[in-house]
Order: sequence, then structure tokens, then C-alpha cells
Amino acid sequence: MNAGRLDRRVRKEAKELVREARAALSLSPPGKRGLRGKAGDLETVTTDVDKALHARDYQKVRYHLPVLDALVDELVKRPPKSTTRDYIESIGAAILIALALRAFVIEAFKIPSSSMYPTLEIGDHIFVNKFIYGVRIPYTSTKLFEFRGPKRGEVIVFMQPCTPEKDYIKRVVATENQTVEVRCNVVYVNGTAVPAQLTDSKCTYED
Repeated sequence: MNAGRLDRRVRKEAKELVREARAALSLSPPGKRGLRGKAGDLETVTTDVDKALHARDYQKVRYHLPVLDALVDELVKRPPKSTTRDYIESIGAAILIALALRAFVIEAFKIPSSSMYPTLEIGDHIFVNKFIYGVRIPYTSTKLFEFRGPKRGEVIVFMQPCTPEKDYIKRVVATENQTVEVRCNVVYVNGTAVPAQLTDSKCTYED
């Protein structure tokens, strides 16, 4: 390695150590409990290295660098985190991720009635995609953005305006700006009857 490249490497390492030492000294000046041991020596060596860098005296920098490196390791190092803290942080992060997923992405529901039988039976568990129709601020009707609206034939979960504390699950028969009418048990959308086909009550579905 030529002298110029060696000097650049030494200068870079020295600047990083000086910056780290200065940061520690500014947060915990000598005499305070935050900086342990030879804080005065660290400040002296840091000043010497800094002056040598400005003077481009890389021989002096190389001379002081091992001392500065050792002092930084001794005085600036942080105590390792405890196992308990690691567990608490991991559990806390997992809870936050779960809450965020439930609020904005996906949520589990249990079918309480037979209104969607035989598609959904009492006691069935389903996962609802809350992201496809847009991200809504929890417990409000305000949407941050919307990808698309519900489409006809899709099964959706929604809050009934008269009983907002309950969740309803139904199949979409009409969308925005369409009119719905029921005459003689026949559903009409925009005046056109929706074809209906009775389903055998003994039908089965594959999981």
C-alpha cells in the first residue's frame, strides 16, 4: 500500500474516532458519571489527534491513533442490553405489528348467524382484507386513500349505520349509483331482475 493511500486510510479512521470521542465528551463531560474512567485522557488525546489532522501530520496521527482507539473502546462503549430488555422489545414490536395489521391490512371474524348459509356457516372463521378498499383511520369513516370500491358479487364486512357496534357480512348486489328493488322475492338492480338459483342445502365445499 503506497504512502498516500495509507495516509487517507489513517485520516479517515482518525476522523471517525475523533467524532465519536467528541460526541461522548459533549454528552458526558469529565467529572460526570456518564463517562467512565480516563475521561481527561480521552479529551487530551482527542485534541492532539485533531490538531495533527489539521496540520496534516499523519506520523503524529499514527502515533496517537492506537491510544485514542483504546480509550474510545474503554470509555465510550455501551453496556450490553439485558435479556429481559431484548424480550420486552421483541414482544412490544410484535404487538405493534399485530395491531397495525389488524387496523389496516387484515382482520379475523367469526360468523355468528346463518344469513350467508351455505356459503358461510355459523362458527366459520374468515379473514377480511381491509386494504383492498382503502386504508381507513381506525374508529372513523375517514380514508387515507382508496384502491377501489366493492364490486358486485363480493362478500364484504361492514358496519350497519343503525347499529355501528355490530359487524355485518353480506354479498354485494349493487354498487354506487345503482338502484335496488325487491319485488315478490326477486331482486332488481336498475330495473333488471338479478338471476337467482337455489342451492342444494346438502352442498359441500373444499377447504
